[in-house]
Amino acid sequence: MSKKEKLAQIVNDAKSSDSTIATNAIEAFKKNGTLEQLPAFLLNGLENENESVQRKTRQLLFDIKDKRLIEVLFKLLSKAEFLPYQKILVAALWEANLDCSAYLEELIKLCRSADAETIVEISTVIDTLEPTFPFEEIENYKLDLDELIQEEPDEIRANMLGSLLFLLDEIVE
Repeated sequence: MSKKEKLAQIVNDAKSSDSTIATNAIEAFKKNGTLEQLPAFLLNGLENENESVQRKTRQLLFDIKDKRLIEVLFKLLSKAEFLPYQKILVAALWEANLDCSAYLEELIKLCRSADAETIVEISTVIDTLEPTFPFEEIENYKLDLDELIQEEPDEIRANMLGSLLFLLDEIVE
């Protein structure tokens, strides 16, 4: 079996209803997986009915320290099949200690569709950013968030967005 075929089998095994097979796939992916196979692997592991497999899949994601992961995660955040996992994907950004400075605009845009828990994770990512952003840029983001807050019928989401609004002041250069 070629390496490519082995990786395809590992990715496929992550969705196995046999938790031993799925757990072995997670361990094998840790050793042999690539960022190219990560989206399919994540989807299979996160959709697995076994909670232990889901937890181990999340931990695998959180343990990846490759700086290229940031691009993969932001691509996944816009895909429909990953909408239920937005909170996990955003959490991976700060768990992996990735510098998301270049993606602040995307994080703010994500707030439009994110649930309250995901907004908390977005706030955590933004809280880790160095204060290197121009005043004008932050003011524009604050206006966007303020507009979202005014239109938001969900009080919890509105409160999370409000907290994020104040957090933006801390990253102004």
